Amino acid sequence: MTELEIYNSQGKRFDTEQPEVSSRIENFFFGGVRLYVETGPEVELVAFFRARESKASRAEQYYAVYRTNTTAKLFDSFASALRKEMEDEHGMMLQTTSEDVQLFAGLATEYAAPGTHTEHDRISSLLSEGKQLRFGVSSNDDALGLLRKYLDGSAKSIAIAENAGNEELTDCDLVIELGSDESFKPLGNTETMLAAKKRQQTTGSSRPRKTHTATEESRLDKIKRLGMPILIAIGVFVAIVVLGIIIISLTDTTTSIDSIDNLLSVVLTL
Repeated sequence: MTELEIYNSQGKRFDTEQPEVSSRIENFFFGGVRLYVETGPEVELVAFFRARESKASRAEQYYAVYRTNTTAKLFDSFASALRKEMEDEHGMMLQTTSEDVQLFAGLATEYAAPGTHTEHDRISSLLSEGKQLRFGVSSNDDALGLLRKYLDGSAKSIAIAENAGNEELTDCDLVIELGSDESFKPLGNTETMLAAKKRQQTTGSSRPRKTHTATEESRLDKIKRLGMPILIAIGVFVAIVVLGIIIISLTDTTTSIDSIDNLLSVVLTL
């Protein structure tokens, strides 16, 4: 089931006979929020766009609030529903050429997210811990690339805005601010959190690996204790045999036999 509501820039409901006012939409407009997506059992997409009554008329500013139950083909479904509402129901034309609606115009296009694999690994880890992150980007393409990357569930709420500090976005998991002089720049506390996560991961990977477990060390000690007496006994035996050979070579046969008997007696007593 899907639902679409249209508001003007003052937050007044456009597509109803008894207009209601949304302070949230009004704050979105004055805070420069261009796109907001929140996922869960219900998916909500709020997008800024422009439309005009005729080619000769001025394009007015609006917000569309689109609700559905899935993120599958979210932007395509939204664009189709909005075009049908504005063009078929109200006889208006969507305007996609001005600078402030380029983000809206690029919704159906897939862009790569700026940043490295390692950076995104840390971002995902922080988001899974419930941290709220803020980044600046230099282009609409980079903003849409980031939004699409984390729309898979890593972040429950994502916004693209001209001002990441908008009060309506305080509880937003990921806010992407337009107009940065860098393509991908952490803002405010986000930079500190990323640095701490980097130290944590580096420390964890540099810990020395244990040579033996406690059980293995215990077994080695036991082998050493058992083996020492055996080595001593073998050494004594060899020494006695060598001594016996020397004695035999120096004495006569009878004496040798007696000496051998004595040696065997000594060995048997070990």
